[in-house]
Formats: sequence, C-alpha cells, structure tokens
Amino acid sequence: MTWVFDMQSPMAKHRDPIQGEFFSTESISSVADSVVRESIQNSMDAKPKDASRSVLVEFSVITIPRSKAKVFLSDLWPHINACDPKAARLRDAKKVSCLVVEDFGTTGLRGDPAEMYAPSDDSQDPPNEFYYFVRAEGQSSKSGSDRGNWGIGKYTYPMVSQINSMFAYTVRGPRCGPGGKGPMAIGLSVLRNHQVGVKRYQPDGWWASFEELEGEPGPCPLPFGSEDLERLDLIAETFELQRGSKPGLSIIVPYVDEELTTDEIKISVIKNFGLAIGWGHLNVTVRETDGDVKISAASLDSTIDSLPAIDQGGIRRDLELARWGAGLTGSQVIRLGRVADRPEWSDDNLMSEAVATDITSRLTKEGRVAVRVPVRVAKTAESEDHWGHFDVLLASSEGSRTAPTFYREGLLISEAGKNTRTPSGIRSIVVIDEAHLAEMLGDAEGPAHVDWSPSTGRFKGKYADGKRWIGFVKKAPTEILKRARSAEEEENRDVAVDFFNTDAPPLDDLPKAPPDDPPGKKGDKGDDKPDPPPELERRGLVIVSELADGFSASVDESVKKGTKIVVRAAYDVRRGQPLPKWEEYDFHLKDLAVAIDGGTHVIAGGNELHLVVTDPKTFDLKVRGFDRGRDLFIKAEVAT
Repeated sequence: MTWVFDMQSPMAKHRDPIQGEFFSTESISSVADSVVRESIQNSMDAKPKDASRSVLVEFSVITIPRSKAKVFLSDLWPHINACDPKAARLRDAKKVSCLVVEDFGTTGLRGDPAEMYAPSDDSQDPPNEFYYFVRAEGQSSKSGSDRGNWGIGKYTYPMVSQINSMFAYTVRGPRCGPGGKGPMAIGLSVLRNHQVGVKRYQPDGWWASFEELEGEPGPCPLPFGSEDLERLDLIAETFELQRGSKPGLSIIVPYVDEELTTDEIKISVIKNFGLAIGWGHLNVTVRETDGDVKISAASLDSTIDSLPAIDQGGIRRDLELARWGAGLTGSQVIRLGRVADRPEWSDDNLMSEAVATDITSRLTKEGRVAVRVPVRVAKTAESEDHWGHFDVLLASSEGSRTAPTFYREGLLISEAGKNTRTPSGIRSIVVIDEAHLAEMLGDAEGPAHVDWSPSTGRFKGKYADGKRWIGFVKKAPTEILKRARSAEEEENRDVAVDFFNTDAPPLDDLPKAPPDDPPGKKGDKGDDKPDPPPELERRGLVIVSELADGFSASVDESVKKGTKIVVRAAYDVRRGQPLPKWEEYDFHLKDLAVAIDGGTHVIAGGNELHLVVTDPKTFDLKVRGFDRGRDLFIKAEVAT
C-alpha cells in the first residue's frame, strides 16, 4: 500500500503548509475544540436538504497494535523522518492511538472522484464535494449559510495527528454523481517540502490508486473503490468503523495527539453545539471502552451533570434560555421596527416607548424576554434586498456583568461577544437562524468560525452597510437594554430597577458648598469665573468645538509651526472611560469626512488622528459623519 509524494519542481514554490494555524485561537482552547467544531459543522452542512432526521456524529479514540497500523503506513515513514525525526520515532511504539469520526444521516462525499480540477459550473448538482474535500485547498462548494465554508477546515485532522496524516472513507447516498455509491477510501499526508536521499518532494502525499487519465501528463491519485473491496474491508476492520453501507463520511487520524481524550470531546461537543443538540438538530455519540455516551436532546441534561462543575454553569444557563426561546410564538416575542436608513441603534424606528416599557416590564415580572430584531441583507451585486432577523434572549441572572453569547445555526461563535458586556444581573444569548442573515454573517467568519469580521475576503464589498450590520448585531443585547432603560426612565424611573441599577443618589450624598463660601460670594463655584460653554472645551493648547455631526479643533496663538497633535475620539459611555471602549464598529475615521486647513494629518488608528500644524493662524480641523444620536468624547493634546 504505497504512499506517493510528487517530486519538487524548480517551478514550484517551496510551500510549508500552515493552515492549522488558523485554528489556534484563544477561544479554541483545546485540541478537542478544533476537531469537534470542524467535524460537526461539516456533518450538519452535509445533511440532505429534504431530510427530516437529525444528523448523528460519532467520535472515538481507539488504540490498535503497531502491526495493524504498519500495513497502512510503512511507506510513509521515510518522508516523516525527513520532516520530523522526533515524530518518526513513533513507528517503534507498540500501540497506536487513533481518532475516528463518523457521521450518519449525511450525503457522503458526492461528485466525480476522478475530477482533478475545480468544476467550471458552480451550479453543478450534486456539487463535487469529493474534489473540494480531497483535492482543493482554500476552495469550498459551501456558501456563508453553511456552518463551515473556507475549504481549509479539513487541515484540522492532520494538525492533530503527530504524523500529519489522515484517511477518508466514504459511502455516498442516492444522486451521488459519477463513481457510484462506494465505499471508497483515500489517504492524505500534509508535511513540508523535504528530501529523501537525493530526491526532493512536495508537502502533499497520497495513499491512493494511481491511474492514467486521458489528457493528464502523469498518474492521478484516485480513491480505492469497488475493485479494492478487500483493502476497504481491511481499513474498516482495522479502525473499527461503524459505517457499513450507511451513507456518510468516516475520518481516521492515526497517532493522534495525546491531549485529545473522550472527556475533552464531550465537553467540547456540549459547549459548542449544546443548542443544536437541545433543539433536536444533532445527536452525538462518544464511544468509550466502558460504553457509549449518547448525547441527544433527551440525554443532554444528564450528560451536562456528568461534566466537571466548572464546565456546567454557562452551558446550562444558555441551554435553558435557548429552549425557552425556541418555544415562543406570536406575541410572546417582542419585535423591533426596521431601521429607516443605515443600521444604527439610535434610529427612532427601532424601539417605541411602548416597546421599551414592554421589554422592561417582562424582565421585571417574568425574569426574561425575547426580542426579534430585523436586519436588511442587501448584496451589492443584486437589486433585491432581503429582510432577515435575529433573536436576543435576555434573562435575569445572579452575578457580575457577562458577555453575551452568539450562536449561528446552533454553532457557538465564541469570540463575537468578547468586547461587550450586558448589565449586572442580566444574561443574554443571540440566536441567528434566519437563512439570509446566517449567510451574511457566515461570510464574515474566518476559517475557525469564532468571530465576525468585515475584512474577510468572502464578505468585503459584498454587502451594503455590511460592516455596520456586524457591529449592529454584536451590540444588540447591550443596546436593547440601554435604550429600553432610557425610554422607560423618562416615564418611570422605578421600573426594572433590579435589572438596570437606575437608583438616583440620596440628596444627603450630593456635594455641598463649604460653610465659608456662601452662595453669591467670591469663590463660589460659578459666581466669579463661569465654566466654559459646553460647545467649547480647552485641551491644553488645542481647542475642541462641538458640531452637529462631529467636532472641530483649532489651536491658540502660542502654538508654533511643526507642533504635533494627537486627537482621539469615541462615543461617550455611561460608565468607565470612553476611549478604551471604542470599537471599530462604532466608527472608523477613514469612513468619515476629515478636512484640515493649516496642517496635515494621518489616520493612525480607527479612532485616532496624528496632526502636524503647518500654519497656526489658519489651522482648522473638522471631522463630520458621526452618529447624531450619540455624544462624542474627544481628547486632543500636543504630542510628547
């Protein structure tokens, strides 16, 4: 069973694959997280569109004798030794630990396995999933509405293999395309450029059947198929596959990282996909030596009970709130209005006084509330707009301020809420299930699917006001609570006091004038030297003035030519310092109108200007385009 690597060519770049680094993020904190997230999101995307049954994904970590593994890996070791001599010493280990991931209720890898190049027709039905999974890098047949869509997630598997290798075994369902239903299997190894003896090789190796195809210059790697049933039976038996004749995909990762345990897998499954399981969209089985652990909607609570206490709290609270929200209909969900123009939370159409009263009233009386928020999804290349929506579920909760959690189609987007906090005593989750919005936000996700960014290649320039909509969604829990509170305070300051901390300070606690400074006498604050008007504020040698939609700045007569000035801007906040709480979704100076006379400027950051005064007498800075409904905080000072 031969492994084959292509020879290095002078025309080829010396590429050392780094795709695995995309999955090394703060929120994917364990080996299990990267494997579980990639496996389950791919399996859920592979569910037939007309299927009603939930997807089943099975995980197991098995140990097999070296003699069994040797049959599949003997020709691979010289290449591994050339790249990593330490890893090559694993061939002497008596036992081989292997990860096996199998899904059921899915389509398997459909499409022509003999197609060597990207399909020219994007509308091909079925899509060539075999090509995209086995042969392509950075390409995918998926859209943003799928949970995974970058085409590099499969590198998670060789990343957790100490020899950077894997096997794929698939059986395909009806309408699978050329090649038949299978089974079929192929092996992939992703190493580095390397040299064995005097020969130099490229990083990618194949465990495959090599055949001559018409029009191709050399042998092409094809999966072992029906003509190799003995070989396929051997791989299924060696790695204890449960596949049989059921459609789906089985992944085998030999010499798996020792950090990957079934306990870690269970924690990761519930943390990342607990909502999908609780809603009945997904079942997971973790196979262990002392019995299988089946995680379904019915057994989810008892499985959470078996986890370490430190891992239970947040998962259980999110699950309880999500289950409650999933059962709501009609008037049980409060619906906000549609924004009239750009997505900004200051839009008066979003929340009337009656809606604000309803939100705070339900939180006070019932302890939780569900709010549906409309979102306009407008692709720049299409004339038709779509109105999608997302749901914000809020509940009273003991403890300090917490970050909201975001779920797109049941997948935890773990870093989306990292820069926001809801008020003390409130827990919030945001659920995105509507297809158009799910596609837009899916396009804004990076390969690890942990956050939304307007700078991804799939997203940038594709959606009208796309960047603003991302910020709009991320801020939703905080803004809903803030605006509901503000509207309600005008009518009744006592409503929802337990949730919003709106108590006014007692009169006795207010500052008093000192006894020797009676009102009206010299020294009384405001008597002899009035405060400057609010629209004019002196910052050292820089004078900042308020404009309707921004600010202006000038300098006094003492400033010399060549003086450097730094200006920082942020929207004001009720608590804390505004500047550290600025986010790129608030505004970016490059998107605003910046005009300057008597000086030059450079935008040094999203909210920071560096200026040089060239003529102090004519120096005038104007920055316009801020949200008129929000107060600005400006800090302007001479640079040191």
